[in-house]
Amino acid sequence: MFPDGYFINGLLFFGKSLSKETYLAKGVRLEVPDLRTAGLDVLQELWQGNSRLLTALFANKMAMQIQWSVEDDFHAPLTDYSTATDSFTKSGRMTRWASLNRQFRHKEAQIALDAGLLKRERVHLYFGLKCNSMEAADLTSLNAYETYLRQQAVNFDAKLNVLNAIFPTARIQRMGDREHCQHYRRVLNPSMATRLSGSIQEATHGFREDKSILQNCLRSDAVAFKMPRHDGAVGITLDGMHHTVFVMRDRPAGTRMGDLLPLLSSVSKGVTVVFNIYPQDIEREIEMTRAEREEWLKYVNDPKSYGAADEVKRLGDKISFLQRREILPFRVLWTVKVCAPTIDELNTRSLAVKTALSALDGLEYHQVNEPTQATNLFHETLPGWLGSDYRDWDVYWENKNLRDVLPISSSFTGHLDEQPMAIYHTPAGGLCGVRLTTSNGTPQHTVVVGVNGSGKTATTIDLLTQASPYASYQAIFEEGLAYATYAQLNGLQSIVPRAGSNYTLNPFDTLGLPLSDENFREINAVCVRLIGRSKDEDRQKTRESLIGEYVTKLFFGAAKSFLQEDEARAYEIARRALLLSKRLETMPGGSSQIDAFTELRDLAAADPGRVDEMLSALTEEQIVTFANDPATKSEVMKCALAAFKPEQYPQFSQLWSLMKNGRMAHHKSVSMSEELDRLVSGLARGKAVGGTVGAFIDGVTNVKLDGAGIHVDYSFLQDGELKEIAGFVFPARVRQYIITRPRAELKLVVWEELRRLLRMPNAKEDVKETLAQFRKYKACALLSFQEASQIEEIDPALLDLILNQSKQFLFLRQNSKAAVDRMGDVIGLPEAARQAILDYELVEHQKGSSRGAFMTLFSREGSVPVCGTLVNRVNPYMLYVASSNGDTFDQRARALNRYSDVFDGVVEEVDKQLEAKSAKPRAA
Repeated sequence: MFPDGYFINGLLFFGKSLSKETYLAKGVRLEVPDLRTAGLDVLQELWQGNSRLLTALFANKMAMQIQWSVEDDFHAPLTDYSTATDSFTKSGRMTRWASLNRQFRHKEAQIALDAGLLKRERVHLYFGLKCNSMEAADLTSLNAYETYLRQQAVNFDAKLNVLNAIFPTARIQRMGDREHCQHYRRVLNPSMATRLSGSIQEATHGFREDKSILQNCLRSDAVAFKMPRHDGAVGITLDGMHHTVFVMRDRPAGTRMGDLLPLLSSVSKGVTVVFNIYPQDIEREIEMTRAEREEWLKYVNDPKSYGAADEVKRLGDKISFLQRREILPFRVLWTVKVCAPTIDELNTRSLAVKTALSALDGLEYHQVNEPTQATNLFHETLPGWLGSDYRDWDVYWENKNLRDVLPISSSFTGHLDEQPMAIYHTPAGGLCGVRLTTSNGTPQHTVVVGVNGSGKTATTIDLLTQASPYASYQAIFEEGLAYATYAQLNGLQSIVPRAGSNYTLNPFDTLGLPLSDENFREINAVCVRLIGRSKDEDRQKTRESLIGEYVTKLFFGAAKSFLQEDEARAYEIARRALLLSKRLETMPGGSSQIDAFTELRDLAAADPGRVDEMLSALTEEQIVTFANDPATKSEVMKCALAAFKPEQYPQFSQLWSLMKNGRMAHHKSVSMSEELDRLVSGLARGKAVGGTVGAFIDGVTNVKLDGAGIHVDYSFLQDGELKEIAGFVFPARVRQYIITRPRAELKLVVWEELRRLLRMPNAKEDVKETLAQFRKYKACALLSFQEASQIEEIDPALLDLILNQSKQFLFLRQNSKAAVDRMGDVIGLPEAARQAILDYELVEHQKGSSRGAFMTLFSREGSVPVCGTLVNRVNPYMLYVASSNGDTFDQRARALNRYSDVFDGVVEEVDKQLEAKSAKPRAA
């Protein structure tokens, strides 16, 4: 009969009241590699984990249930993905290009789902124990009941902690009351699997703690029936679905790692394998074995009892192994439950299961053929129910064999259940989700690594395309024009600077922010590049100090004039500067005026009245004192620059003029004058008139950094001064602009072919700054390069910084094990994943029409990394846009130039190609 049970304190409570007969259980969801696609190293690791699991189970004297199930329940994540696409479309946040590709992704996955080509394995482990140590005197009050259950919940958690050591690469999710309820509802209501596989809130709607498991989860009765065309087999109808149960009645003659693979691969849905495992008393087992051996000893000298001596020896060895704990005894109820919506489908799946079971040499199984038997065994498969006295089907197993057949295998899904930004297929026939932020929105800096021809650029562009609706801003830096078409399709301003271009980016422009140390760093870096770096470090520091003094004088002189022009404006700026100062006092250590400014700006956007209240609370005396106090006067000056218009900011030629003609009194010595003369001579090349850098840094900024984003490609800049300065100024200006955006918005910053970009001076500092500071502005960096040695030869410390600061990695094919180990040792990449990366087949070497870029996703979001293989098979439109070889690029550029809308051009050109190949009809 259905056991009396309740969800209490994160435990499954079986019994009418708390007593010696009460049985408690707790479950966990275990995500481990898929056995069917795992390499030998992974199989060995799982096999060793199974051994450790059985050892721990025996040591704790707990019973365990393993529930392995396979379904095609991808409906919920696909619906979420489609709903997000529709929402972005309606809100106008998605380009037609992103819409096209997201719809392709969803449609492709939905077709595979409808065709029965997708499957998802799940593993749940339940641990249980009987409260047989309890005495009636222990429970004298309700408080004693509650205390006992709370303590048992703590005890279970402590024992479950060992799972992290048993399966170090697994993701382990402890189940609470609602997770237990969701699993029960899935088991008891298979017709609602689609709905119940969604969010925990939806799946447990109506859950009540005061109701039993049966009341919370069971919607219909289980009714036994005779299965047609089966020799006496009995099935069960539940929730409009048909079930049959197989029970193992003898173990195989021998076992080896991977024996269960035929069963796990038999069908794509509707099968649940359940192992109820009970550790046995080892001393009792020894006594029973001794008794059996003594019986055999009676026949050793009987010539008719052939093999008696061998049996005596075997039993003697077993006793020795038991005494040394090399053998651990268990009783196991092994059942396989098959479910289908129709009798015909049930027959088909049952035949596949029987065929797979028959492949296990010596295994004896029984398909239930009696109604009571069917009902009892069905109840034995209920999640966590280990307290039944229906033990007639238990079979004796030992750990050395049991470890080989434990069904601990699950599908790799990445972040599929956590609102994925992008979805991909997996080689095992499932789906995988990828995100660029955590579930709470924290950006996850991502590294994409792959040799030439591995599909790295196409993968990065595809990921960006799917994720772009989530981002308010994108910035892409590259050399090679691989992203030019992508930029056009997504409305990014595409800038390809050349010598003599009329682009101007004024380093003195704070872009509406208070003056910060970053502004000084940027200007100083430009000046040093124009002047040249001295080999004498003391002299170099003197030069930088001189530049800093004149830059400060120029900035503060402009701010002072601005404040003096309008007394009311000066008062308001001082008031806001004071508020920033007070706000900064409440912020974490290391925060700056910029941090306080952006925090108050975002607060004002969300709740304008709140900031007005804070400003009103400041007295006139406080404001005047703050504006005139030498210790805080500079803060007002810095804040004044946030109110400048682009044309009001100082310019580079003004710095040159000030250093030439407006020298400070303490700089008029002969030696200082000579040094300043040298600096002025070098800086002259940065003036708009006659300078080699020209108008690029001297003048009013005319490059619009706002809008959907910016794409900068340095391909047409020859190596030299202009390229180096442009390579520094563009990222620095973009970083400054990103700070001006609301922090709640996601920004994406892409560094494509990082090795090329790092050849430019100060690029290393830009990358370091990106990794160190961008997260707090909700900016996610994507860094792409071919292999680790490219970065290491430039700066080994930078490679370590990239690997340590990044939280997510996409590893495509690598040719060098040393390169994989160099990265893997830093980030903790499993050995099995390293070998897989070396074995991935390049796209160009794949045969057939279904080619794709294979890669390992390694995400360090939680305490245990997410790690597994996915494959990127792009649609024809994405392939056309992302192809980066020279011939394709030139042909594409010429073709798209004929269209007024680049998206229309891409669709038209690809449709013509497909039509010519008769691959598909022309799109409307």
